Amino acid sequence: MAGRSLRLRLMVIPAVIVALAIVGVMAGLTRQARERVAAERNSAADLAGQLIGAAIATLPATADPGPALAERIGGLPELRHVRLFVLPRQEAALDRFRAEPTGPAAVPGWFAALSRPAAWEKWWPVVEDGRTLAHVAVIGDPDDELAELWDEMVALAGVMAGLLVLFVALVAWSVGRASRPVAMISAGLARLEQGDYDAVLPPCAIAEIDPVRHAVNRLATTLRRMSDDNRRLIKTLITLQEAERKLLAHELHDELGPTLFAVRAQAAMIARPGGGVSPEAGARTILGLADEVQALNRRILDRLRPLSLHEFGLTAAIGQLVEDWRGRLPDTRWEVGSRGSEPSPDDEAALALYRVVQECLTNAGRHSGATAVTVELAFGDWDDLDVGDLEWNGGPEDAVAYVAVRDDGIGIGAAPCHGFGLLGIRERVRCLGGTARVMTPSGGGTVVEALLPLGRLEDGTG
Repeated sequence: MAGRSLRLRLMVIPAVIVALAIVGVMAGLTRQARERVAAERNSAADLAGQLIGAAIATLPATADPGPALAERIGGLPELRHVRLFVLPRQEAALDRFRAEPTGPAAVPGWFAALSRPAAWEKWWPVVEDGRTLAHVAVIGDPDDELAELWDEMVALAGVMAGLLVLFVALVAWSVGRASRPVAMISAGLARLEQGDYDAVLPPCAIAEIDPVRHAVNRLATTLRRMSDDNRRLIKTLITLQEAERKLLAHELHDELGPTLFAVRAQAAMIARPGGGVSPEAGARTILGLADEVQALNRRILDRLRPLSLHEFGLTAAIGQLVEDWRGRLPDTRWEVGSRGSEPSPDDEAALALYRVVQECLTNAGRHSGATAVTVELAFGDWDDLDVGDLEWNGGPEDAVAYVAVRDDGIGIGAAPCHGFGLLGIRERVRCLGGTARVMTPSGGGTVVEALLPLGRLEDGTG
């Protein structure tokens, strides 16, 4: 019944079981019918034997007792289940009876064949002076009993069929009521598929289905939260992108433009006779301006894609980040540590770890008010790294990179500006198959941890 509805299964399977049980009961009754017919026949034969014995005992002495005996037998009370014949007077009638054991017309032949007992007959002789003058034959006639049994079977089958119909109707009603929560859950999932995360399923009276309802509601809550986070993240990314473009435009306009104008002016003064500037002095001025352009170019490139990450490796690039913040905030204690041999991660993984640390240091330096910030890097097989209870879905021998940034500032609860950056960290790490979490220790401050897969570890030079 694969592919059919659960409701149909719950209706058909019990109905088939009950129908088979009814068939079994009817088969058992049919099997017992033969014994019942034989018992009724034997009882009637015993009674017939007593009546025949009394009739023979009171016969008058005569050379031909047949007519008197037939009259006496005919006057006996009607006996069911047996037939009486006076022989040889009624021998032709006996032969016809023996030749047609087909059962009553109202009984099907198969039932008569299954229920009719073996042929049975008994003879009582009429003896006078040692001579047998006649016989009374008692022949089993189960037709009446077979007809009664068939009527009972038909009535019983009708009652059972009615009960089966009632049973199927009750099962259909019960299954219909029980399947309503399933339809409700299906409708709720359809709403979730369409993006309606406010769908809340009402309580369910069925104990086995109510946990599913709770799971769907929790799923809706999670999807709604993730959808809100994604919208905020996209909005933040667009805002940051526009801010970065604005900053780059500002630097190009306010720094690169005037510098290039000054280069052009110096060159024009050198080229013009009597311009008042010697070639040597003009060249030195132009070289200084070129240094400024080069510094601006490096600063812009570093903002777009950190060059130190590819030139010196991840550990050195993060060390440079920490050193930059140490120069900006000398009163804050900045520390960085690394353990394990740094591999050669792919560009995406290295850049993701770099951006995680960059975002955390920015939050710590601008918003947390921390007096101490520590960056920890670790490389190696997952089974060898001691990173606490941070979850990992990979194998124990997978090569991973671990980074943790800790500060003793006011914590994330008191610094709402952290929200969007931390959300970006989670999404960036998750997209690369890693995991990240943000915690506020009991002693205060913030801990941001990230774990990224790196593939097979190779000897690095970090």
